[in-house]
Amino acid sequence: VSQSRYVGVDCGRILIEIFTEAGMIERPDCGQYAMNFMVHRGDNQYLEMVERFADEIEQAQALAGDIAVWRIGRTYSHGALMIGDGKILHSNRADGCAVEDRLDRYFGHPVKFYRVRG
Repeated sequence: VSQSRYVGVDCGRILIEIFTEAGMIERPDCGQYAMNFMVHRGDNQYLEMVERFADEIEQAQALAGDIAVWRIGRTYSHGALMIGDGKILHSNRADGCAVEDRLDRYFGHPVKFYRVRG
């Protein structure tokens, strides 16, 4: 059995699965995208996907269940589920699915906050 190093879920797909399974959104078609699209492209395709089912809120309004999206590279391209007490649930190539103790993991990178409609 061969294994691919790209098997698993990324930060966008984990959010889609969480909110789809919770019945809060219909599963969107994300199509295919390069894992490092944020390095080579200036469009905000990740942020546009989030904005299809969520509205931007102020950081002071953000609660558990909301989404944080960081600008990494040229675009807003890394998202996480806020789970309370400054912790986030996210997925990335280095850690896989992980809970981080601190919301400021990507300190120095601009961050926006979103709440799923409904």
